[in-house]
Amino acid sequence: MHISRVDLNLVAVLESICTEGGITKAADRLHLTQPAISHALSRLR
Repeated sequence: MHISRVDLNLVAVLESICTEGGITKAADRLHLTQPAISHALSRLR
């Protein structure tokens, strides 16, 4: 994968999940819905 294709917003999602310890708290922190965070997490995988 080429670096220009990496979505840097996913880095913020991953950092928030790790810091907050869960998807729901990360969603609250980023002002997103829980399904949006789950979708971003699946894209990271």
